[in-house]
Amino acid sequence: MITFGISICFMLIWLTQSGLQFKVSVIFIPLLMLIYLGISRVICQSGIFYVVPPMIAQNPCIHLLSSRRIGVQGMVSLGLTYTWHGDVQSIVSGLSAEGVKLQPAIGCTGRQLTGLILLALGVGLFVTPWGVILSGYWQGAINWNTWLFRGFGTNTYGQVLKQIESSMGQKQIWQRLIHLGIGGLLTMGLTIMYYQFLWWPIHPIGLAIISSFILYAVYLCFFLAWTIKHTILRWGGLRLYAKGIPFFIGLLIGHYLGRAVALTIYTIYGLWFA
Repeated sequence: MITFGISICFMLIWLTQSGLQFKVSVIFIPLLMLIYLGISRVICQSGIFYVVPPMIAQNPCIHLLSSRRIGVQGMVSLGLTYTWHGDVQSIVSGLSAEGVKLQPAIGCTGRQLTGLILLALGVGLFVTPWGVILSGYWQGAINWNTWLFRGFGTNTYGQVLKQIESSMGQKQIWQRLIHLGIGGLLTMGLTIMYYQFLWWPIHPIGLAIISSFILYAVYLCFFLAWTIKHTILRWGGLRLYAKGIPFFIGLLIGHYLGRAVALTIYTIYGLWFA
C-alpha cells in the first residue's frame, strides 16, 4: 500500500507539472485505476487474455469538465498521457493477476512471484525502448508501416486540436447521459438474470467489452473454443477435458514460439517494418 500511495502521488505531481489542473488529475487517476481493475477482472473471470477497454479515462474528464475548462495546456497534457493510457492492449495488472492464478501450479511464494514479475517488467522497460529507438534511427521510424508510428501519434494530436476547437453542446451531454443510463440498466438486468437463473446463458461481462475493437477479430475464435469445450465436456466428460488440456496449451506455446522465431528472422533481415 505504501508503494501504491507513493506511485499515486508521483502521478499527481507529474500530471500537475505537465500542465494538467489538479481537479482534472483527481478525476483522471481514479478513472484509469478503475478501468485497469475492470480489465483485470474481465481477464481473470472470463479467460480473455487480450482485451482493451471500450473507453479510456481521458474522455470522461473532457466530457465532464469540457475542453475549455481544462485549458489548452491541460488538453495537451492529457494528450501526452495517451502514450501509456491510450491504446490499452496489454496492462501489467491483468497479466500479473493471471500470474497469481498460476502461483499454486508454479510452486513459488508470493514474494518470489512478485520478484519475477518485477524482473520481467524491468527487462521489458529497458530492452523495448532501446530496441525501438535504435531501430527507428537506423531505418527511419517514419518509414515503418505500423499504426504506432504512422497513425497513433499524429491522430492523438489531431484529436486534441479537434477537442480544443469544438466544445460539446448541452444536447450532446444529455444524449451521452441517457446512453450511460441505458448501459447501466442493461448491465444491472443481465447481472440479475445471470445470478438468479441457472439457465440464463449470457454473462454481463460481454456487454462491458463488446465494443472493444480487439474482439471484432476474435469472435469466431471464441465461438469455436466454446463449441469445442462444450462438445468435449458433453461427450467426453471431465476426464477427456483434462487429457486435452496439454494439447491446447501446446497450441498456444507453438503459436508464440512461431511468432518469436519469425520476429527474430524479420529483425535480422530488416523485413519486419518493410
